[in-house]
Amino acid sequence: MCVIIVIGYIITIPILKEQGYTTGELWLRSLDLITIAIPPALPAVLSSCIAFSLRSLAFKDIFCIQPHRISTCGRIQTVVFDKTGTLTEENLKAKLHLTSSSGKNEQGMIECMALCHSIAQLSNGKMVGDPLDIEMYNHAQKLDA
Repeated sequence: MCVIIVIGYIITIPILKEQGYTTGELWLRSLDLITIAIPPALPAVLSSCIAFSLRSLAFKDIFCIQPHRISTCGRIQTVVFDKTGTLTEENLKAKLHLTSSSGKNEQGMIECMALCHSIAQLSNGKMVGDPLDIEMYNHAQKLDA
């Protein structure tokens, strides 16, 4: 669509200049080209794609409470679930670490920890910060050893 818009600019701007249009009118006409190149049904198509995705996920017993996030989910490589015994215990414990089907090893867990900026180590060696991040860090250290 962008290529069509650029080609439209290249073709129409010299013609409009010859016809005596002012700079402001040229800008207005270029905005017309954008609205012509982008189909009006595009938002409806994107919404229907999200609806089909929701249905496909539902068949696999995956339910999404924020459908607008589906379009970004194709980039996810690591998922960490925070399921704790909030009513029964205070501490988090990493029970399982699964590698992806692409054959990545535990290095993926270490790389994930590079994104956790909410933990810090005090001078006495104690870790402070988000409990999930601390447990992920401790679990990654066990995997690295």
